[in-house]
Amino acid sequence: MTTAAARRPPRGWRRPYGVGLGAGYLVFGWGATLGLAVLSGAVAVVLMLGVGAAAAAASLVTGWWALRTARAATIDTAPTATATEPSAMHLTVTTRRGRPMRRAAHVRVFDRGESIASGWLHRGRLDTDAVFTRRGEVTDLEVVVTAAGLPGLIWWQRTLRATHPALLVAPHPAGPGARVEVLAADQLMVDATAMSGAMSTAGDVDGIRRWREGDADHAVHWPTSFRTGELNVFDHQHTVIERWVVRADPTAADTEIEAGRARWALDDGRRHGRQMWAAVADGEAVLVADAAAAARWTATCQLPPPWPTTRRHWGNTAIPFWREPDTTLSTRARWVIALVAAVGLLMLSDALGHSLTVRLAITAGCAVGAALTLAAAVRPRLRLVVRIAAVAVAVGGVLSVLQSLGEVDDVLSAIRGPMPQLLIVLIVLQGFECHDRRGGRVTLAFSAVTAAYAAALRVDDAVVWWLAAFALLWFLAAVWIGLPARRSRRQGRPTAKASGRRIAGIAAAALTAAAAAVLILNTVEIPDGPADLGLPASVETIRDIIEPGSLARPDGTPTRPGATGDRPRRGGDGTVGVGGYPGFDESMDTSMRGEMGDTVVMRVRAPEPDFWRGQTYSRFDGRLWYADPQQGEQRSPSDIAVGPAAGDVPEPAGMEVDEFIQTYYLSVDHPNAVFAAYRPTRVLIESSVWLRPDGAIRSDRVLTDGTVYTVVSARARVTTDALRRQGDLAALMPVDPVGMQADYLAVPPSTTERTRALAAQLAAGSPSTYDTIRRMEAWIAANVQYDLDAPVPPPGTDAVDELLFGSQRGFCEQIASSLAIMLRTIGVPTRVATGYVPGVRDRITGVWEVRASDAHAWVEVWFPATGWQAFDPTAGVPLAGEFDRASVGAEVTQAVVDAVREHGPTLARLAGMVVVGAGLTWLIGRQVLRAWRRRRRGRWGVLQDRWLGAAAARGLDPGCSNPELARRWPTAAPGAADTAAEAAELAELLDRVAFDPSFTDDDAEFLRAAALAERVLGRR
Repeated sequence: MTTAAARRPPRGWRRPYGVGLGAGYLVFGWGATLGLAVLSGAVAVVLMLGVGAAAAAASLVTGWWALRTARAATIDTAPTATATEPSAMHLTVTTRRGRPMRRAAHVRVFDRGESIASGWLHRGRLDTDAVFTRRGEVTDLEVVVTAAGLPGLIWWQRTLRATHPALLVAPHPAGPGARVEVLAADQLMVDATAMSGAMSTAGDVDGIRRWREGDADHAVHWPTSFRTGELNVFDHQHTVIERWVVRADPTAADTEIEAGRARWALDDGRRHGRQMWAAVADGEAVLVADAAAAARWTATCQLPPPWPTTRRHWGNTAIPFWREPDTTLSTRARWVIALVAAVGLLMLSDALGHSLTVRLAITAGCAVGAALTLAAAVRPRLRLVVRIAAVAVAVGGVLSVLQSLGEVDDVLSAIRGPMPQLLIVLIVLQGFECHDRRGGRVTLAFSAVTAAYAAALRVDDAVVWWLAAFALLWFLAAVWIGLPARRSRRQGRPTAKASGRRIAGIAAAALTAAAAAVLILNTVEIPDGPADLGLPASVETIRDIIEPGSLARPDGTPTRPGATGDRPRRGGDGTVGVGGYPGFDESMDTSMRGEMGDTVVMRVRAPEPDFWRGQTYSRFDGRLWYADPQQGEQRSPSDIAVGPAAGDVPEPAGMEVDEFIQTYYLSVDHPNAVFAAYRPTRVLIESSVWLRPDGAIRSDRVLTDGTVYTVVSARARVTTDALRRQGDLAALMPVDPVGMQADYLAVPPSTTERTRALAAQLAAGSPSTYDTIRRMEAWIAANVQYDLDAPVPPPGTDAVDELLFGSQRGFCEQIASSLAIMLRTIGVPTRVATGYVPGVRDRITGVWEVRASDAHAWVEVWFPATGWQAFDPTAGVPLAGEFDRASVGAEVTQAVVDAVREHGPTLARLAGMVVVGAGLTWLIGRQVLRAWRRRRRGRWGVLQDRWLGAAAARGLDPGCSNPELARRWPTAAPGAADTAAEAAELAELLDRVAFDPSFTDDDAEFLRAAALAERVLGRR
């Protein structure tokens, strides 16, 4: 049968020990963040998931890696110890090269399967008190070194067989003592208890009363003297005439207690001056000469153990579960946890637009929770205050959530209302329960969900800085939770002092984790968009338009097609006119020009770029383009189905059609044109809309700053080959077009022959209309200069002819008009659309930042198999089927490269300033702190601090008394033995200052102590 010892893994292996308490909540937080990523489609949330996965992967191996240097353990202790009583033990864990282990690790010492000591290593040493639970000869002490690396989540262990001197553990003496027998001088074995009564009752004249305790060794025995008539004197030497034998009972119920009773009896007999012997049952007795001999005999006597001799201890298990060797939460970790919670809540509060009062209340709640939990840890009376504060927060938070529930009327209002409020209340409430490592990790998990929630709601570039600050603080908190808590200054700091090598190791670990996160994210494509449940739509400011169905300015007043006095002008800030762009009107004047501003007018969350179309124009008079006058069909909010418009092809034959989700976040007031990528099928907006025959969508409200709406488009994966295969569209058009074809093929009477001739020339010999379009675009790019300051066409001239053959300078409205009219002259249906080009993608937030200068006009060409397709000689937007969507990891990498390329010198200077500033702050702060300590502690106090600091630096326990530190000083470090005498003298002086009421401070004594400190501790 296989024994437990045989199943025990070989010593020295690194095996899992357990999972940190509260780590399950971190897994829950990751899962909740995954749900938010699916719900919102936010790239920033996906980025958080990747970083979290990399950190989890790192936590699996960092503890294993930290234990690689632990190779040997040496224990120094007294040769004899007493079970259940503290015994000083000095443990050293060394590396392969014999150097002390520098990693922060927890150690447990096992004796025959029982834990006898534990603590955190400090510079590879642990000075502590061991408590042995079993008597006997200790021959095999095991040291289990446990570490979890930086995150402190997955704990690993390594079992080392300790090198130690011979050690005996004696039982704890406990009365009443074991059975004692007396061996008299005549070799008669007499029970000592029975003899005591017999001797005391012998009182006749000839009776011989035995010597009793208290009698003199030399005495006259008067009864005998009277009988014989002569003086009889007894010289009593009881150690010679009798032996006291302690008999240990091997059949006792608890032989450990029986051994303690035997030791108690041996010690008691020696105290009374008897010669003590010891034996097990009726075995041969052995002489027990002194206390050390009594301890040795009771430690090694052959009494059967009350339990099996081989017991498997938890240090050798290879099955991890929820546990870690220490659950204490340090003060600094608690404050950083509070800061993490505050940053996450402020990030969410800022995304929701809360007032300054709410943000201050959140910050105060986090700070008060941290302060109360720390105070309650040392003052139990404050625990009632903590409970009262937690109840107050819970009641106030529940009332606030209940109040907000009455304002919920859709999913988005729930997402932005009671749900984040409930999350805020939970985190603040958890702050009052964060008093150990489990509570700290629970707070970190909830805070991560909060940050992910905020990242899902925010679309501005500030989210990058919020996430950077949150990630840094979260990482520090996670690391400090796993490190040992600082003890008092008297006890020292058990954590290893930071060194250049350790800092470099932490930096390398962080870079490795970042690289792992990028590798993970390289396998994740840009999300398609939010889930159906999370499609957002809201209107913060309601401003109705005056004439329903018309195209209105941002102030709600309608525009008038073709009215000269109504022509909008593009101003420098991009906010003058209708949305800052003349293309958002019932008509578009190709002679209108002006500089567009650089203001961000909206942000679009979409996985791929496209033209954000707002208006289309079909009729051209040589200078002005006019929109379709039909208002279309009105639909009620909020999830509106959009059917095919004129020219749309709902199901292109043999072509993949994707669901393309765009969410528009408006940053300035816009007209009531609803922007959408071609071809919209659903609109989620908090207003009624008109679905116009030309595919444009208009709201019954002005789309003010803060408006959010979502459009779902059926996006055909159009490719060059798909368009080219449709051949020459002019050959497919009827000779006498009517209806839609007539509208989109009409050219104004002002169109010149040289315009027609140029179009025919570029189309000659072209295999397809697609190739003709590309030829025309190439010709325009080669012969026309894009210029916002191009001259206005003279009155009465054709705008297209003037651009192509006159000034040959123009802007997008003129260039798009020229391409559209040239294609119409050769029989290709076209129209002009206005809106915005995609803008610049923020690679971290995953949204397209659209500025006023991105307002644009382009050409849409009708293809019979695919519907309308956008073309533009001045803006390069790839075809839907030819865009390779990047991964999240590639986007993040490119963002970092771009930032370094653009801001590298600035970042380098900033880093240098931070390093120099931190160095100066440290130097100045150190001097100020030293001066303050000198003033507060006095010169003798400073000297005491130096003595304790030097002891801790040499691996001694600064919690020992000064004389004990002096006794251990010779073994502290190489060369310390040379100053042992001076160390003892210095310790005596310091103790006199602290405890001798008759001590008188004078300069001579202090100078003598300072000179001793200089020789013992070195200059400072």
